[in-house]
Amino acid sequence: MSEVGEEAKPRDTAADEAGDRGAKAEEERAGGEAAPQGGEAPGEAGPEEEPSTETEEGEEEEPRKRIIIVDSKEKSLDRAISILRKGGYSVVGVESREEFLEVMRGGQARERAGDRSVTPEEYWRLQTGELPDLIITDLDLRDYDGWEFIFDLKFDNRYYEYREVPIIVRTEEPITADTVGRVQSESIHDYLPKSMDGKELQKKIDGYFETRAKLAKVKEDITDVLGARVAEEYERITLAARIRLKYIHALQTRVDALKEEGAAADEIKRLEQSLFLQRREAIKYERRRREIKKKLKEKKDDGSRGSDEGGEGEEAQAR
Repeated sequence: MSEVGEEAKPRDTAADEAGDRGAKAEEERAGGEAAPQGGEAPGEAGPEEEPSTETEEGEEEEPRKRIIIVDSKEKSLDRAISILRKGGYSVVGVESREEFLEVMRGGQARERAGDRSVTPEEYWRLQTGELPDLIITDLDLRDYDGWEFIFDLKFDNRYYEYREVPIIVRTEEPITADTVGRVQSESIHDYLPKSMDGKELQKKIDGYFETRAKLAKVKEDITDVLGARVAEEYERITLAARIRLKYIHALQTRVDALKEEGAAADEIKRLEQSLFLQRREAIKYERRRREIKKKLKEKKDDGSRGSDEGGEGEEAQAR
């Protein structure tokens, strides 16, 4: 990989291949209602040939999902690239924020012998403005603070084109109430430990795209019946609920640990109050999701009845 200040050379994802749905719903002690389910909707390598998007029957296959991984630790980056490439994804790896921006905003796709350059297919023809379907980033980057990098992509107008690109954090930093709270506030879709084995990483990324696909179908349905604003609200609270469940779990783990350590009662009480508020918010999300789904069903039922009545009237007139 290039050093900072050199021309960035994105990693060819064919290189170095050697290299539950989630927690069950929390019970609301005060209200007795269940919080939402966490998994619900809410190398030496030459240029590769671009894979065909047609099946044997001539039908168009769905294009491979495009992922860019940002990780300053080479072994970790190569491992993640290899795992997700084997899982059928189109993956580009970079080691810094600078390389990310150079790959995504400039430079030409290169094919040099002995280079780990990215192939044209892996470059996703970025000159046409295509964006990745997912960004996976570490927090410990060699040239920039990971949290600041995420904040820039999500909220800095200089990087407006990435605002809607989903981000997943993959890091060695442990999941705590503070980190999950920050994930929640910065609209990050998940927080994964690097210690996660290959099968589990593959499962998490597969599950993420499956959840988004299901959610997209529901959102389209809601848009048609209840409008775009309600559909966007449904998508937002569904995704936010998943992160909030992680937050609840992290808080509960911290409370249990403090009790075992015999920590001060005031500190435990403060965390328990925060835990109560988080559970209450999770229940609000679920209530609103149910309201939207109920309205959707009612509108559909009304439309179906109206269609049936109209058909009966036409038949009566014909007779």
